[in-house]
Amino acid sequence: MPRRIQRVWLVLACSLPCLHRFATGGFAFTSSKVPWRADRARLTVPLRAGKDEIIVRLPDGDIPEGVRKLRPGPEGPPSGPGEVDKVDVGRLPTYSELSDRLLSEYMLGSNQILPLRGILGGSPYSKTLRKQIRQNGKRSGSVLIFGEPGTEKDMLAFLIHYSRAKGSLYFVDCGGVSVQGARIFGRARSSGLLDLASEGTVVFNDVDKLNKALLPRVLQLAINGTYWSRAQKKEKQSKLKVILTAEQWSSVLQLLPKNKVVQIKVPALRVRRSDISSMVQYELRRLARGTGRPVPEVEPQALKRLQAYDFPNNVEELFFLIDNAYRNMEPGGSITADLLWTAQSVQKLDLFKVNLLEVYPGLRRFLQSDWLERLNHGFTKYAFPVFVILLFIGPQTFSQNFGLNLFWAWWWPGILLTYPILGRFWCAVCPFMIYGEVVQRWRVGQGAVLQKWPTKQLEEYGPWFLYLLFLAILLWEELWVLENTAYLSSWLLLLITFGAMVGSWFYERRVWCRYLCPIGGMNGLYALLALTEVRSQQGECKASCDTFHCYKGGPAEGEGQETNGCPLYSHPASLKDNKTLRWVPIYRDP
Repeated sequence: MPRRIQRVWLVLACSLPCLHRFATGGFAFTSSKVPWRADRARLTVPLRAGKDEIIVRLPDGDIPEGVRKLRPGPEGPPSGPGEVDKVDVGRLPTYSELSDRLLSEYMLGSNQILPLRGILGGSPYSKTLRKQIRQNGKRSGSVLIFGEPGTEKDMLAFLIHYSRAKGSLYFVDCGGVSVQGARIFGRARSSGLLDLASEGTVVFNDVDKLNKALLPRVLQLAINGTYWSRAQKKEKQSKLKVILTAEQWSSVLQLLPKNKVVQIKVPALRVRRSDISSMVQYELRRLARGTGRPVPEVEPQALKRLQAYDFPNNVEELFFLIDNAYRNMEPGGSITADLLWTAQSVQKLDLFKVNLLEVYPGLRRFLQSDWLERLNHGFTKYAFPVFVILLFIGPQTFSQNFGLNLFWAWWWPGILLTYPILGRFWCAVCPFMIYGEVVQRWRVGQGAVLQKWPTKQLEEYGPWFLYLLFLAILLWEELWVLENTAYLSSWLLLLITFGAMVGSWFYERRVWCRYLCPIGGMNGLYALLALTEVRSQQGECKASCDTFHCYKGGPAEGEGQETNGCPLYSHPASLKDNKTLRWVPIYRDP
């Protein structure tokens, strides 16, 4: 074949792909001044200034930023695949402008509103956080801040940066970073944030939400300060201080060396309840300044409700509740508990409960008096032996013995009827443990040192002892007809009293009542039906109390009484139901 024909066929073969793209609209008609390339999915623009009018075919309607689509002419918009749109390029952004735009997307300036309220409160947790922020503001190493949602980890990162006062602050929301992370690490012939940011602090917020492919690269940046620049195709050293925040503690974050990445754990608000009062006052002062109104007062019950709430969203939820209560408050009024009705856990909703001690102040004064002490040791201690002797020496049948009739027909059904109303009130006036207290006080008066409870063994074997003893009493009662035999009923009372006295002889407080009393075990089950309950003020106990006098004993403080501590070794704040709660008199050393 002649050489001329070969050249013609070669030109035609090379032209076929170009003819195909021309037929499908793949080429752009442009001026010779500005090179353009348009394909079906995307229009790419060179990074240099220029102005021209071009006609391109964009089936997907993907017009880049900086290109303005003109209004269609009288003939209407394009309707078919062969139609075209007219676009006006205008002035294209320069490389410097694109770089500044990228930096501004992640930069947080001083003119922006940042939650820099600081760390409020005087609890040990708050003091530790403030100390950690000061220390990490002085050093250039990386920091990992982790904690539950709403603990304001980003605010702590801002405080660390501004305590350095060096460079700009860049904030990256890891949940919105693309799979490739091109805007952070760059791409071919296009620099990323790390390439452009010369000095300052970069915060990777919620790093646990970052793509798994990018997480090792961010951790490498935090550990060594190095990263792979895709634009320059080499490993570079960054001068940025890296701060990571995370809500989920993962095995990958656990591998961070503590000598290179300082770890700061932000405690949940339910752990630092004593700081709630300071936070509430701060937020109310801020809201009052913004509205020009006086700072409202916070009623004690409102503060106690906040301190008793667990705050799933922590500090952010607290400020949301305060803001909402302030907006709904009557002008010149105060923050009441009703305005904070949402600050209650679903499983502990107390909306329909009434605090009888607040409704009836006289009831509080009555319960704080020594009426139980006078009743038990001034009357019952002497009446109970008379009753036991009456069962021994009196007639032995139910119909003839007044004591037997009182025991089985009135006392036993009577305490059953008190359970739905008063719960375990019977334990407060129980005659069995009165003699246990008599023995215990005599032993202490003689200089004896009572033993601590073998709690582990009692927790393990105590329920079995209680169950078997109750079963033995039930069988004894039914098989020997105790309700019609007076002296056997008397022996039953003496048996339970003897158990209480033996326990009090060896051990301090009321070990018999807590673990071994069969009547007390039955009382606990029935008391679950009670309409009344005795509970601690959860918020006040967790936020304000640091003495634990109700548990360990101590002098009278506030509304409390001088006492040797809870006779049952139970902390009131840990009691959740009436099964574990006993009414017991508060007694002091003789």
